[in-house]
Amino acid sequence: TFIRCQAIGCGETSRYNDWIVGFTIAEAPGPNLDNIKIIDCIARESWESGFHMESVGIHAIIFFMRCISVNIARNNTGANVEDKGCGIYITGTNNTNVKIIECFCESNTGTGILVAHITNSIISNNIVIGGNYNSIYIANTDSNYISISNNITVNSGKHGMTLYGNDCIIKGNIVQNPTFVGININKDVLRAIICENRIQG
Repeated sequence: TFIRCQAIGCGETSRYNDWIVGFTIAEAPGPNLDNIKIIDCIARESWESGFHMESVGIHAIIFFMRCISVNIARNNTGANVEDKGCGIYITGTNNTNVKIIECFCESNTGTGILVAHITNSIISNNIVIGGNYNSIYIANTDSNYISISNNITVNSGKHGMTLYGNDCIIKGNIVQNPTFVGININKDVLRAIICENRIQG
């Protein structure tokens, strides 16, 4: 559990490799983890992701609450792609009961919130401003349940939201001034419910 922790400028002046992040929650291959909580934490100006979780282990009950990720990815020498320099980055092979609630991401080089391979999860009441890519990016290949609700995205460098996954609800979100598409749904997505969202600009 991390509560009211700060990671400021990690890897900016010195580093042992080019993948220095603010908070590393789990790395490959990694153990199985249960009941992970990150509450009221701040990541700012780290070399790569602000909050980073990447492992092949089984992770259950992952809870981000009121976390802040700002000016992430000072590394401007590598490939400028969506999964580098994310505010919050969660991927792996088996993540369940992920909750990202009331978090704030701004001016990150990559995607604001990127999650992959998650089931029975909620992404709600977050604010993502700016960034070079999608504000919120959901990448899943299996059937799952994900609720993406009441988030606000502003000035996305690419799409406001992108969804690759089945059995999702996208409801009550506000997308303002995306560079491309407000809500981008992959053509292979099944059983997605999209309602009561507002796209402006």
